[in-house]
Amino acid sequence: MTSAAARGGSVGLLRRTTLPGGGLPCLCARRSAHSGNGGGDSGHFSVAYHAPNRYVRRSGIESDIHMLAAMEYHASTTELVQMLRAGHHGVRLDEEAWDRLTTWIDLNCPYHGTWGELFGSRGVERQAQRRLDLLKRYANVDVNDEEIPPTPQAKVQPVAPQPPAPARNAPRAKARGWPFGADEAKRRQAALGTHEKTIDLGEGVKLQLACVPAGEFVTGAGAAARIDKPFWLGTCEVTNQQYARFDPLHDSRVEPKHGYQFGVHGYPANRPAQPVVRVSWRRAAAFCQWLTRRAGAAGLNFALPTEAQWEWACRAGSAGPFSYGGFEADFAKLANLGDATLSQFATNPYTEDQPMRNPNRFDDWVPKDAPQKKPRPDRRAVASGTLN
Repeated sequence: MTSAAARGGSVGLLRRTTLPGGGLPCLCARRSAHSGNGGGDSGHFSVAYHAPNRYVRRSGIESDIHMLAAMEYHASTTELVQMLRAGHHGVRLDEEAWDRLTTWIDLNCPYHGTWGELFGSRGVERQAQRRLDLLKRYANVDVNDEEIPPTPQAKVQPVAPQPPAPARNAPRAKARGWPFGADEAKRRQAALGTHEKTIDLGEGVKLQLACVPAGEFVTGAGAAARIDKPFWLGTCEVTNQQYARFDPLHDSRVEPKHGYQFGVHGYPANRPAQPVVRVSWRRAAAFCQWLTRRAGAAGLNFALPTEAQWEWACRAGSAGPFSYGGFEADFAKLANLGDATLSQFATNPYTEDQPMRNPNRFDDWVPKDAPQKKPRPDRRAVASGTLN
Protein backbone atom coordinates (compact mmCIF):
# COMPACT_ATOMS: atom_id res chain seq x y z
CA MET A 1 0.00 0.00 0.00
CA THR A 2 1.48 3.35 -0.98
CA SER A 3 1.08 6.55 0.95
CA ALA A 4 -0.35 8.33 -2.06
CA ALA A 5 -3.35 6.07 -2.46
CA ALA A 6 -5.55 9.14 -2.67
CA ARG A 7 -4.81 12.71 -3.71
CA GLY A 8 -7.84 14.21 -2.06
CA GLY A 9 -5.81 16.04 0.56
CA SER A 10 -7.87 17.55 3.32
CA VAL A 11 -11.05 18.05 1.31
CA GLY A 12 -11.20 14.81 -0.68
CA LEU A 13 -14.27 12.74 -1.45
CA LEU A 14 -13.40 9.98 0.97
CA ARG A 15 -15.56 7.82 3.17
CA ARG A 16 -15.55 8.80 6.81
CA THR A 17 -12.17 7.93 8.33
CA THR A 18 -11.21 7.63 11.97
CA LEU A 19 -8.55 10.17 12.85
CA PRO A 20 -5.41 9.34 14.82
CA GLY A 21 -6.37 8.99 18.45
CA GLY A 22 -9.48 6.91 17.80
CA GLY A 23 -11.65 9.70 16.42
CA LEU A 24 -11.51 11.94 19.48
CA PRO A 25 -13.64 15.12 19.36
CA CYS A 26 -12.02 18.27 17.98
CA LEU A 27 -10.18 20.24 20.61
CA CYS A 28 -11.05 23.46 18.83
CA ALA A 29 -11.57 24.74 15.32
CA ARG A 30 -8.87 26.34 13.24
CA ARG A 31 -8.87 28.29 10.01
CA SER A 32 -6.27 28.01 7.26
CA ALA A 33 -5.87 30.71 4.66
CA HIS A 34 -3.76 28.28 2.63
CA SER A 35 -6.90 26.31 1.81
CA GLY A 36 -7.82 29.07 -0.61
CA ASN A 37 -10.57 31.57 -1.14
CA GLY A 38 -13.42 29.14 -0.70
CA GLY A 39 -15.50 31.46 1.38
CA GLY A 40 -16.49 30.88 4.99
CA ASP A 41 -16.61 27.10 4.50
CA SER A 42 -12.94 26.53 3.61
CA GLY A 43 -9.99 25.77 5.82
CA HIS A 44 -11.75 24.42 8.93
CA PHE A 45 -9.83 21.67 10.68
CA SER A 46 -9.23 20.72 14.29
CA VAL A 47 -6.03 21.34 16.21
CA ALA A 48 -5.97 17.60 16.95
CA TYR A 49 -5.81 16.97 13.20
CA HIS A 50 -3.24 19.66 12.52
CA ALA A 51 -0.78 18.38 15.13
CA PRO A 52 0.12 15.05 13.46
CA ASN A 53 -0.60 16.23 9.90
CA ARG A 54 2.31 18.67 9.91
CA TYR A 55 4.74 15.78 10.43
CA VAL A 56 3.56 13.89 7.34
CA ARG A 57 4.97 14.54 3.87
CA ARG A 58 2.13 14.07 1.41
CA SER A 59 0.57 15.31 -1.82
CA GLY A 60 -1.51 18.45 -1.80
CA ILE A 61 -5.04 18.67 -3.16
CA GLU A 62 -3.89 19.98 -6.56
CA SER A 63 -0.36 18.61 -6.65
CA ASP A 64 1.71 17.12 -9.45
CA ILE A 65 0.00 14.26 -11.30
CA HIS A 66 3.11 12.50 -12.61
CA MET A 67 3.44 8.78 -11.96
CA LEU A 68 4.90 8.50 -8.48
CA ALA A 69 8.22 6.86 -7.75
CA ALA A 70 8.00 3.74 -5.61
CA MET A 71 7.93 4.48 -1.86
CA GLU A 72 7.92 8.26 -2.40
CA TYR A 73 5.12 8.85 0.11
CA HIS A 74 5.36 5.60 2.06
CA ALA A 75 4.32 5.96 5.69
CA SER A 76 7.76 4.85 6.89
CA THR A 77 9.33 7.93 5.26
CA THR A 78 7.27 10.38 7.33
CA GLU A 79 8.68 12.19 10.32
CA LEU A 80 5.60 11.23 12.35
CA VAL A 81 6.19 7.48 11.98
CA GLN A 82 9.94 7.84 12.49
CA MET A 83 9.42 9.76 15.75
CA LEU A 84 6.98 7.17 17.06
CA ARG A 85 9.25 4.26 16.17
CA ALA A 86 12.12 5.97 17.96
CA GLY A 87 10.06 6.00 21.17
CA HIS A 88 8.51 9.48 21.25
CA HIS A 89 8.09 10.28 24.97
CA GLY A 90 7.72 6.58 25.70
CA VAL A 91 4.63 6.21 23.48
CA ARG A 92 4.16 2.70 22.06
CA LEU A 93 1.47 1.86 19.52
CA ASP A 94 -0.21 -1.53 19.32
CA GLU A 95 -0.87 -3.30 16.02
CA GLU A 96 -4.32 -1.77 15.52
CA ALA A 97 -3.06 1.75 16.24
CA TRP A 98 -0.25 1.33 13.70
CA ASP A 99 -2.76 0.06 11.16
CA ARG A 100 -5.04 3.07 11.66
CA LEU A 101 -2.18 5.54 11.48
CA THR A 102 -0.67 3.96 8.35
CA THR A 103 -4.07 3.81 6.65
CA TRP A 104 -4.69 7.47 7.42
CA ILE A 105 -1.34 8.36 5.84
CA ASP A 106 -1.99 6.05 2.87
CA LEU A 107 -5.29 7.87 2.25
CA ASN A 108 -3.36 11.16 2.14
CA CYS A 109 -4.26 12.31 5.65
CA PRO A 110 -7.97 13.11 5.15
CA TYR A 111 -10.01 15.14 7.61
CA HIS A 112 -13.42 15.76 6.02
CA GLY A 113 -15.04 12.48 4.98
CA THR A 114 -17.98 14.04 3.11
CA TRP A 115 -18.81 17.28 1.34
CA GLY A 116 -21.60 17.86 3.84
CA GLU A 117 -19.14 17.99 6.72
CA LEU A 118 -17.21 20.69 4.88
CA PHE A 119 -19.99 22.85 3.39
CA GLY A 120 -22.98 21.81 5.48
CA SER A 121 -25.91 19.70 4.32
CA ARG A 122 -27.77 22.70 2.86
CA GLY A 123 -24.81 23.42 0.60
CA VAL A 124 -24.68 19.97 -0.98
CA GLU A 125 -28.10 18.34 -0.59
CA ARG A 126 -29.36 19.22 -4.10
CA GLN A 127 -26.20 17.96 -5.83
CA ALA A 128 -26.05 14.94 -3.52
CA GLN A 129 -29.63 13.94 -4.36
CA ARG A 130 -28.99 14.37 -8.09
CA ARG A 131 -25.89 12.18 -7.81
CA LEU A 132 -27.89 9.49 -6.00
CA ASP A 133 -30.57 9.51 -8.69
CA LEU A 134 -28.06 9.15 -11.53
CA LEU A 135 -26.12 6.42 -9.76
CA LYS A 136 -29.28 4.44 -9.23
CA ARG A 137 -30.59 4.98 -12.77
CA TYR A 138 -27.44 4.34 -14.80
CA ALA A 139 -25.25 2.16 -12.56
CA ASN A 140 -27.82 0.43 -10.35
CA VAL A 141 -25.80 1.61 -7.36
CA ASP A 142 -27.71 2.65 -4.27
CA VAL A 143 -25.00 4.11 -2.05
CA ASN A 144 -25.13 7.47 -0.33
CA ASP A 145 -21.59 8.79 0.12
CA GLU A 146 -22.90 11.67 2.23
CA GLU A 147 -24.43 9.33 4.81
CA ILE A 148 -22.44 8.94 8.01
CA PRO A 149 -23.39 5.62 9.60
CA PRO A 150 -23.44 5.43 13.38
CA THR A 151 -20.14 4.18 14.69
CA PRO A 152 -20.03 2.57 18.14
CA GLN A 153 -17.40 4.24 20.26
CA ALA A 154 -15.49 1.90 22.52
CA LYS A 155 -14.34 3.31 25.80
CA VAL A 156 -10.78 4.49 25.45
CA GLN A 157 -8.43 3.44 28.21
CA PRO A 158 -5.26 5.53 28.01
CA VAL A 159 -2.08 3.54 28.50
CA ALA A 160 0.44 5.46 30.57
CA PRO A 161 3.98 5.25 29.16
CA GLN A 162 6.38 3.16 31.17
CA PRO A 163 9.32 5.00 32.69
CA PRO A 164 12.42 4.69 30.51
CA ALA A 165 14.94 2.06 31.45
CA PRO A 166 18.12 3.34 33.10
CA ALA A 167 20.70 4.26 30.51
CA ARG A 168 23.57 1.83 30.23
CA ASN A 169 26.93 3.50 30.12
CA ALA A 170 28.51 1.06 27.71
CA PRO A 171 32.18 1.70 26.96
CA ARG A 172 32.46 3.84 23.83
CA ALA A 173 34.79 2.82 21.06
CA LYS A 174 37.95 4.83 20.53
CA ALA A 175 39.82 5.86 17.41
CA ARG A 176 43.47 6.81 17.12
CA GLY A 177 44.08 10.50 16.47
CA TRP A 178 40.40 11.42 16.66
CA PRO A 179 38.62 13.76 17.21
CA PHE A 180 40.52 16.72 15.79
CA GLY A 181 39.81 20.33 14.91
CA ALA A 182 39.63 22.37 11.73
CA ASP A 183 43.36 23.18 11.66
CA GLU A 184 44.30 19.49 11.82
CA ALA A 185 41.73 18.70 9.11
CA LYS A 186 43.32 21.30 6.84
CA ARG A 187 46.81 20.00 7.62
CA ARG A 188 45.85 16.43 6.72
CA GLN A 189 44.24 17.57 3.51
CA ALA A 190 47.19 19.77 2.54
CA ALA A 191 49.54 16.82 3.10
CA LEU A 192 47.82 15.05 0.21
CA GLY A 193 49.18 17.63 -2.22
CA THR A 194 46.51 18.35 -4.80
CA HIS A 195 43.23 18.15 -2.94
CA GLU A 196 40.84 19.87 -5.36
CA LYS A 197 39.71 18.76 -8.81
CA THR A 198 37.28 20.07 -11.40
CA ILE A 199 35.54 17.70 -13.81
CA ASP A 200 34.31 19.26 -17.05
CA LEU A 201 30.81 17.96 -17.82
CA GLY A 202 30.53 19.93 -21.04
CA GLU A 203 28.78 23.12 -22.14
CA GLY A 204 30.36 25.08 -19.31
CA VAL A 205 29.05 22.80 -16.53
CA LYS A 206 31.63 21.77 -13.92
CA LEU A 207 31.73 19.31 -11.02
CA GLN A 208 33.93 20.30 -8.06
CA LEU A 209 35.63 17.57 -6.03
CA ALA A 210 37.60 17.66 -2.77
CA CYS A 211 39.99 14.97 -1.55
CA VAL A 212 39.14 13.53 1.86
CA PRO A 213 42.12 12.05 3.80
CA ALA A 214 42.12 8.55 5.28
CA GLY A 215 41.69 8.07 9.02
CA GLU A 216 39.78 6.55 11.92
CA PHE A 217 36.71 7.77 13.76
CA VAL A 218 33.77 6.67 15.89
CA THR A 219 30.37 6.68 14.22
CA GLY A 220 27.26 8.20 15.69
CA ALA A 221 26.17 4.66 16.58
CA GLY A 222 29.32 4.30 18.71
CA ALA A 223 31.23 1.89 16.46
CA ALA A 224 34.84 2.35 15.39
CA ALA A 225 35.33 2.88 11.65
CA ARG A 226 38.39 3.18 9.47
CA ILE A 227 38.85 4.82 6.08
CA ASP A 228 41.87 3.05 4.58
CA LYS A 229 42.73 5.45 1.80
CA PRO A 230 41.87 8.98 0.63
CA PHE A 231 38.91 9.45 -1.70
CA TRP A 232 37.37 12.23 -3.76
CA LEU A 233 33.92 13.58 -2.93
CA GLY A 234 31.72 16.23 -4.52
CA THR A 235 31.82 19.48 -2.58
CA CYS A 236 28.08 20.10 -3.06
CA GLU A 237 25.01 18.10 -3.94
CA VAL A 238 24.68 17.17 -7.62
CA THR A 239 22.49 19.81 -9.22
CA ASN A 240 19.76 19.48 -11.80
CA GLN A 241 22.06 21.23 -14.28
CA GLN A 242 24.89 18.77 -13.68
CA TYR A 243 22.64 15.69 -13.81
CA ALA A 244 21.05 16.95 -17.02
CA ARG A 245 24.40 16.50 -18.78
CA PHE A 246 23.86 12.76 -18.20
CA ASP A 247 20.06 12.60 -18.46
CA PRO A 248 18.55 15.67 -20.13
CA LEU A 249 15.03 14.20 -19.84
CA HIS A 250 15.10 13.87 -16.03
CA ASP A 251 12.55 16.00 -14.21
CA SER A 252 12.91 16.72 -10.48
CA ARG A 253 9.43 18.27 -10.67
CA VAL A 254 8.01 19.97 -7.56
CA GLU A 255 7.49 19.46 -3.85
CA PRO A 256 3.73 19.56 -3.19
CA LYS A 257 2.11 22.13 -0.97
CA HIS A 258 -0.35 21.02 1.69
CA GLY A 259 -3.27 23.14 0.56
CA TYR A 260 -4.94 24.32 -2.61
CA GLN A 261 -2.48 25.42 -5.27
CA PHE A 262 -4.70 26.81 -8.04
CA GLY A 263 -2.67 25.58 -10.99
CA VAL A 264 0.65 25.87 -9.15
CA HIS A 265 1.72 22.26 -8.66
CA GLY A 266 4.05 22.95 -5.73
CA TYR A 267 7.38 24.38 -4.68
CA PRO A 268 9.82 24.22 -7.63
CA ALA A 269 12.50 21.51 -7.36
CA ASN A 270 13.71 21.57 -10.96
CA ARG A 271 15.64 24.82 -11.14
CA PRO A 272 19.20 24.44 -12.53
CA ALA A 273 21.10 25.16 -9.29
CA GLN A 274 18.81 23.05 -7.06
CA PRO A 275 19.91 19.55 -5.98
CA VAL A 276 18.61 16.83 -8.28
CA VAL A 277 15.93 14.67 -6.64
CA ARG A 278 13.77 11.65 -7.52
CA VAL A 279 16.77 9.68 -8.76
CA SER A 280 16.70 5.94 -8.11
CA TRP A 281 19.74 4.05 -6.83
CA ARG A 282 20.14 2.44 -10.25
CA ARG A 283 20.12 5.77 -12.06
CA ALA A 284 22.52 7.26 -9.52
CA ALA A 285 24.90 4.34 -10.13
CA ALA A 286 24.56 4.85 -13.90
CA PHE A 287 25.38 8.55 -13.42
CA CYS A 288 28.56 7.53 -11.58
CA GLN A 289 29.56 5.24 -14.46
CA TRP A 290 28.97 8.10 -16.89
CA LEU A 291 31.17 10.36 -14.73
CA THR A 292 33.95 7.77 -14.79
CA ARG A 293 33.92 7.79 -18.59
CA ARG A 294 33.61 11.58 -18.67
CA ALA A 295 36.57 12.10 -16.33
CA GLY A 296 38.76 10.12 -18.72
CA ALA A 297 42.39 11.07 -18.15
CA ALA A 298 41.73 12.01 -14.51
CA GLY A 299 41.74 8.28 -13.76
CA LEU A 300 38.87 8.48 -11.27
CA ASN A 301 36.39 5.66 -10.72
CA PHE A 302 33.16 7.24 -9.50
CA ALA A 303 30.76 5.43 -7.16
CA LEU A 304 28.21 6.31 -4.51
CA PRO A 305 29.96 6.91 -1.15
CA THR A 306 29.68 4.28 1.55
CA GLU A 307 27.97 5.17 4.82
CA ALA A 308 31.36 5.31 6.57
CA GLN A 309 32.85 7.58 3.89
CA TRP A 310 29.85 9.86 4.08
CA GLU A 311 29.97 10.26 7.84
CA TRP A 312 33.75 10.65 7.94
CA ALA A 313 33.62 13.45 5.37
CA CYS A 314 30.68 15.19 7.06
CA ARG A 315 32.27 15.11 10.51
CA ALA A 316 35.60 16.60 9.32
CA GLY A 317 37.20 15.39 12.56
CA SER A 318 34.38 16.39 14.88
CA ALA A 319 32.94 14.08 17.54
CA GLY A 320 29.83 16.25 17.85
CA PRO A 321 26.59 16.06 15.86
CA PHE A 322 27.96 18.53 13.27
CA SER A 323 31.39 19.41 11.95
CA TYR A 324 31.07 22.93 13.37
CA GLY A 325 29.87 21.97 16.86
CA GLY A 326 26.73 21.04 18.76
CA PHE A 327 23.06 21.63 18.17
CA GLU A 328 23.22 25.16 19.58
CA ALA A 329 26.20 26.27 17.48
CA ASP A 330 25.74 29.02 14.90
CA PHE A 331 25.42 27.22 11.57
CA ALA A 332 24.65 30.31 9.46
CA LYS A 333 28.00 30.39 7.65
CA LEU A 334 28.17 26.67 6.98
CA ALA A 335 24.76 25.09 6.48
CA ASN A 336 21.13 25.83 5.74
CA LEU A 337 19.27 23.94 8.44
CA GLY A 338 15.63 24.07 9.48
CA ASP A 339 15.38 27.38 11.34
CA ALA A 340 12.64 30.00 11.48
CA THR A 341 13.14 30.88 7.80
CA LEU A 342 10.98 27.80 7.09
CA SER A 343 8.08 30.19 7.68
CA GLN A 344 8.69 31.27 4.08
CA PHE A 345 7.08 27.98 3.01
CA ALA A 346 3.76 29.49 4.07
CA THR A 347 3.20 30.74 0.53
CA ASN A 348 0.45 32.42 -1.41
CA PRO A 349 -1.46 29.52 -3.06
CA TYR A 350 -1.59 31.40 -6.36
CA THR A 351 2.23 31.62 -6.60
CA GLU A 352 5.13 29.20 -6.61
CA ASP A 353 7.05 30.57 -3.66
CA GLN A 354 5.80 34.03 -2.69
CA PRO A 355 5.52 34.08 1.14
CA MET A 356 2.19 34.95 2.75
CA ARG A 357 1.86 38.16 4.66
CA ASN A 358 1.48 37.47 8.38
CA PRO A 359 0.63 33.74 8.14
CA ASN A 360 -1.14 32.24 11.11
CA ARG A 361 0.35 29.30 12.98
CA PHE A 362 -1.67 26.81 10.94
CA ASP A 363 -0.51 28.08 7.55
CA ASP A 364 3.03 28.31 8.93
CA TRP A 365 2.93 24.56 9.52
CA VAL A 366 6.48 23.30 8.82
CA PRO A 367 7.95 22.02 12.15
CA LYS A 368 10.95 23.98 13.40
CA ASP A 369 12.49 24.91 16.71
CA ALA A 370 15.63 26.85 15.83
CA PRO A 371 15.87 30.67 15.84
CA GLN A 372 16.35 32.38 12.52
CA LYS A 373 19.87 32.49 11.12
CA LYS A 374 21.12 34.36 8.09
CA PRO A 375 23.21 32.11 5.83
CA ARG A 376 25.49 33.58 3.23
CA PRO A 377 23.45 34.35 0.11
CA ASP A 378 25.99 32.70 -2.19
CA ARG A 379 26.32 29.52 -0.12
CA ARG A 380 24.80 26.47 -1.82
CA ALA A 381 24.17 24.77 1.49
CA VAL A 382 22.91 21.31 2.23
CA ALA A 383 20.06 20.34 4.54
CA SER A 384 21.23 18.47 7.64
CA GLY A 385 24.72 19.90 7.30
CA THR A 386 26.08 17.19 5.02
CA LEU A 387 27.74 17.39 1.66
CA ASN A 388 27.04 15.23 -1.33
